[in-house]
Amino acid sequence: MQSERVRSMVLRPLLDAPAPPTTEDDDSAVGRILRGAAFLAVAAVLVQSAAHLVDVVAFDLSVNLINVDSDTSAFTWASVVTEATAAAMVLLIAATVAGRRARLLLLSGLLAFFSLDDAVEIHERLSSQAGRFLDFPHSSRVFWPLVFLPLLAATFVLLWNLARHPRSPAGRAIRLGLVLLAAAVALEVASPLLLSGWDHGDLPYELEVVLEEGLELGGWIMIAGGVAAVLVDRSARVRGQSPSEVSPA
Repeated sequence: MQSERVRSMVLRPLLDAPAPPTTEDDDSAVGRILRGAAFLAVAAVLVQSAAHLVDVVAFDLSVNLINVDSDTSAFTWASVVTEATAAAMVLLIAATVAGRRARLLLLSGLLAFFSLDDAVEIHERLSSQAGRFLDFPHSSRVFWPLVFLPLLAATFVLLWNLARHPRSPAGRAIRLGLVLLAAAVALEVASPLLLSGWDHGDLPYELEVVLEEGLELGGWIMIAGGVAAVLVDRSARVRGQSPSEVSPA
């Protein structure tokens, strides 16, 4: 009986001892995630851009699978998957925090909505009504960002808040992704002025499409990579702290 008491006194502190909050392996895991995201973003944008230009030059935009301006292309599917992955990882981050999770749950829901939007063409359906309100060439490319502005702004603010430690590599990746997405939306809104006199099939129009869609896909990949790195880092800290000590994002 006494020996069991002694073993309990010796072993219990060891069993209850928290794991180190962050190890070199955790840091290198975060680094590998971010380097992988950067490589994937560059590679995906290059492949997407080359494929679309091949479709323009060689197939006269008849191959929807590689037409980045088509909602049935492989690259639209890539965006859908990336956005859905980011939504799922934000939901997992919410599971690692105590207290206020509302912002993270809202962010996850917004990211899931944008994934659904790309999959079922919600903003394209809205844009088809643009002629009722805006009467100028390519007006649909201005209409949907205006309608979606509250959702876009809320998503931007919540992601920026998630990356509120600007010196951390994960935070910088998320903010870089947000800058790329903001540039893509700005280019979309400015396109009626930039593309005045050009339309589908014209080289200036198609180059603008390649640039805009490249910024969008690259931005989402960097955001997903940054969120994954935040999840890994936060999970490491959870192992070293009780749930009540982990502050919400």
